Amino acid sequence: MAESKFVRADIGKLESFVSESAEAIREFGAIRNEFDRINKTLLSQWEGSGKNAYKEISDHITEKIGSIKDILDVINDKVLKDVIEQYHSIDKELAEYNRHAGDPDEQGAAVSAVSNSTSTAVNTINSAVGSN
Repeated sequence: MAESKFVRADIGKLESFVSESAEAIREFGAIRNEFDRINKTLLSQWEGSGKNAYKEISDHITEKIGSIKDILDVINDKVLKDVIEQYHSIDKELAEYNRHAGDPDEQGAAVSAVSNSTSTAVNTINSAVGSN
């Protein structure tokens, strides 16, 4: 028989990532605005053949960087928020199960509910990361 171990689940770092994303978006926006301001000033005063080449490269880089907000929104909304919600749901159901542990009338229903929640959480995570 396999020996079971207690596994500690702490989603604090996931929750922190979601809450700190807004600050990262603000900081990135400020850097991007400053970069755009410097480029505008530079290009308005630049005379010479390198101006157009620099502008093309600068525009290309800016386009490729895109918006960090879009990236963080996808990570947070499509993956992390679902995982966090499922974790809290399972934790709540496990707490309820533990309140009725040993009560033969309640135990079967509690086990079924926890099993269903766990299955739903695994499916949500797999869907979010593209696994089967």
